Amino acid sequence: LGHPVRATVSEMGPLLLARLLNLNETQSGVLMLVFKIADDKGLLLLDLKDLRSMVQHVGDNARQFTTEYGNISSASIGAIQRGLLVIDEQGGDHFFGEPALNIADLMQTDDKGRGVVNILAADKLMSAPKAYSTLLLWLLSELFEELPEVGEALVSLLDEKGRPSMVERAFVLPPHSRIGPITADERTGSIKRSLVAGTYE
Repeated sequence: LGHPVRATVSEMGPLLLARLLNLNETQSGVLMLVFKIADDKGLLLLDLKDLRSMVQHVGDNARQFTTEYGNISSASIGAIQRGLLVIDEQGGDHFFGEPALNIADLMQTDDKGRGVVNILAADKLMSAPKAYSTLLLWLLSELFEELPEVGEALVSLLDEKGRPSMVERAFVLPPHSRIGPITADERTGSIKRSLVAGTYE
């Protein structure tokens, strides 16, 4: 009901994907090897189809990769493939792919220079808690990597004689809001006015 949010498989990475696929430690290790092999070969993993193909390739050539990367069991390959199939059936093919969300697009200001609050429409995602929490972890990790470390600040002001005052903790005042969801017309208007309208559709 808003702008589609997508990420590439490579951006999500093996750790979050292993969590999403509910893999055990051994299976997670094999998934990490799959990512490492793809990276070493210069292959981009954009969507689930790419990842499934890469996992299949590693499984089919396990003996070739075992010497350099370690043991790759067919049971772990099978578990990963089954997990990917489940994610695909739950709509993962709509989330993984391009264009991937550029976190900078969340840092918008309107025509008056005021900040814009982005709301994740998660009414369908909430019925898949594992996917929902993994998406939130991915968003948080992207924000943590990209943003400067300021959600709050330590501020010292000068007194009337120009001397620094005691340092005080300052918090960002969150924007005022109303309780409850927006109407369908408000949502449509907001999407049409968005600075990234048409970019991700």
